[in-house]
Amino acid sequence: MTDTPMTPDQPAPVELTEQQLESLIDAGNRALNDHYHESQCHCDDWPASCVSSGHYFMGAWDTNAFAIGLPAVLSVWETLRNDRHAAKVSELRADNEALRARVAELEAAESRITAVELLVEEARDKCNHSVDTDLLLDALGLDN
Repeated sequence: MTDTPMTPDQPAPVELTEQQLESLIDAGNRALNDHYHESQCHCDDWPASCVSSGHYFMGAWDTNAFAIGLPAVLSVWETLRNDRHAAKVSELRADNEALRARVAELEAAESRITAVELLVEEARDKCNHSVDTDLLLDALGLDN
């Protein structure tokens, strides 16, 4: 990694093994070498060799920039990724609360429907063709 102290507004360095960091550095250098060779030569033997001149070879454009900057770049990337995940978790929690509230509404409505059905059944049992208004309002959960 790097011994450069991080300021409070910078994310902490990502913990990588030496092998992981070397693999990422190698990938960056390989891409850089491919890019510069392609823009300057275009021979078909690359990356094994370059037939146009002895000056181009894999590794000619290697740089320490990846070793120096990669840990900081990955730290920022991981912070951004974590922020995105945190936002998604917040969104899912809000959705969950809304769904729980809706379930409570539906359960209350079901309870009121059951109360009205019982009221109607009781009226039928007594051979009544009407239901007391106060009892109906009470069963519906409405104030008299």
